Order: sequence, then C-alpha cells, then structure tokens
Amino acid sequence: MNATDLIDRLESEGARLVHWLRDKAPHELSWKPDAARWSMLEVIGHLCDEERDDFRSRVGMILEGISPWPPIDPEGAVQRGGWQQRDPASAIEEFESERRGSIQWLRGLKGADWTRTYEHHEVGTMMASDLLASWVAHDLLHGRQLARLQVEAFTQQVAPLSTAYADPEAG
Repeated sequence: MNATDLIDRLESEGARLVHWLRDKAPHELSWKPDAARWSMLEVIGHLCDEERDDFRSRVGMILEGISPWPPIDPEGAVQRGGWQQRDPASAIEEFESERRGSIQWLRGLKGADWTRTYEHHEVGTMMASDLLASWVAHDLLHGRQLARLQVEAFTQQVAPLSTAYADPEAG
C-alpha cells in the first residue's frame, strides 16, 4: 500500500467508527466493565487524544526530521481529559472533527518523503509510512475493543439469559 491508499483507509476507518458509535445509546457508551477498564466513551476520548497528540503530530515530526519525540501518556490523558464525564455525542463529534483535520492535513502533504525514518526506542527504525499504517491498525484494534465492550454490556444486560451459544469460549 502506498501513502494515498493508507490515507484513504484511515478516512474510511474513521467514518466506520463514527457511524458505529453514533448508533449507541449514551448509557451504552458510558458503561464500564469495571473501574480499571475503559468505557466506550473513554475509548472515543483516547482516539481523539491519539489523533491530536500522537499519530498526526508524530507523522509530522518524522517528515520534518524532529527527534526525539516528546513523551506521551495515553492512559493518563484519558483520565486528565475527563472523557468518562463528557457528553457522548460531543465526544464522537470531536473525534470526527479531529479525523477530518488529519485527513485534510495528510492529503495536503504533497511530495512528502514517506520513507523518511525515525529510530523509536521500542519499535526500532520505522518509516513515516510505517507510522501511517500503524495509525490505521490503531483504529482497527480499538474497533475490536469497542465491539468487545458492547458484547460485555449486552451480556450483562440480558442476564440471567446466557449468551454462551454465541461464544462457547466466553461462557
């Protein structure tokens, strides 16, 4: 895949997440399986934070040759941002707006050298296009997380009915 394909995929994954999230009731989005795990609303917040402070920023840093990257704290940012207390519709809208801004910025990078590299302390040498592919994978991974949260909430909601037939390993 080239950068244009990855940007197209990033745009479509963002739209898919927004469409999926808008279909959920506010109580579903704010439901937490336990105090240590995120709600869907907090996942939305994390996606917003990562859009601004991680992926978009760091793609720019690789392309501009800025090193080292400043540290980030994704888990702490969710707490500091108070995402669990936010209005779900506004949080979804914020993610959608941030993603639109990212896509517009990425499409405006004419002549960018997507093979430019950064030496990451954990991952090793990675190209700007590797980080772009990771951005798409990040959406996919959190899509899976959101679906799992929805299943957990549904299973709790229908109790004492059993959903073991749908996923015998979970029962």
